[in-house]
Amino acid sequence: MLRITFETEPGDLLGRLHDSLDGGSTILDSVLQTDRTEWLAYLTVSDLDSPPVERVRELSDLELVYSDSYSAASDTALLLVRVHDEPCIARLLAEHRAIPHAIRLHDHHLSGTVTVDDWDHLQTIADEIETARDTFELVSVRQVDSVEPILGSDRLKQTAKGAVPTEHLRTLEVAYRTGYFDVPQTASAEEVADELGVSQSTFSKRLRRSAAALLALLFGEQHPGVAGTD
Repeated sequence: MLRITFETEPGDLLGRLHDSLDGGSTILDSVLQTDRTEWLAYLTVSDLDSPPVERVRELSDLELVYSDSYSAASDTALLLVRVHDEPCIARLLAEHRAIPHAIRLHDHHLSGTVTVDDWDHLQTIADEIETARDTFELVSVRQVDSVEPILGSDRLKQTAKGAVPTEHLRTLEVAYRTGYFDVPQTASAEEVADELGVSQSTFSKRLRRSAAALLALLFGEQHPGVAGTD
């Protein structure tokens, strides 16, 4: 099998969505096809300078179903959108037996990572994408013996958003991005607490409760009060 990464045109609607978000990074976390030209997509958008909701709502042929709170700590938001009247590239890949692992919009291009059977299969995929999207550029290719998780198989991000209070997720996010979890550690508990504007004891309490909630998602049922509040 071959693992390939390619770039192509994003398509009209995804291209306009990408442009409306000021050219940040947009990751397709999962896709559900409801019709040949209609589909639901979970998106993670980052490198934002302001909340994206109003800009997304202005786009025709795209319906904003759900949005999670914009995170100023990382300039990131989660969106669930319904796309109308535009074929989904994930469907095109699946119809031709390619296994999609990741699809991302960046720098006004769509980038995809997929697994194909062999070089003949790669040529078929390249031809189909070029026909549908006008361009196909092979970025990388390597031989592999196993298949990585497919697109949409990692639901932890969306699940965590529903299971862990927003304030605790922000605590984890700020701690991660400031270097609290780095080895060696590059930010102390006191520094992270200052960044959050809370006491060190409050930070420590939120961190323990957040970790408990995430571990409950992985290893067992969540018990009432695991995440808790201050």
